[in-house]
Amino acid sequence: MLEGVVVAPGLRTLGIARQLIELLASEMAVADIRTVHAIADGGDVVFLLACGFELQAGRPSALTLEVRPTRP
Repeated sequence: MLEGVVVAPGLRTLGIARQLIELLASEMAVADIRTVHAIADGGDVVFLLACGFELQAGRPSALTLEVRPTRP
């Protein structure tokens, strides 16, 4: 299990996170792991899509409903 890839804001343009994903894919091939699943938080979906992940149609999505109190 990989619990997040976090890169400091000043280093994000260096491609470090993308290199980590590439290393993950390489190690998956060595270990004969064919599929991994990811849950993205915030805008990280775009990054994962750029790294080759695909949205899974028909898979459950995490949803939140916030009910704010009404003012009288």
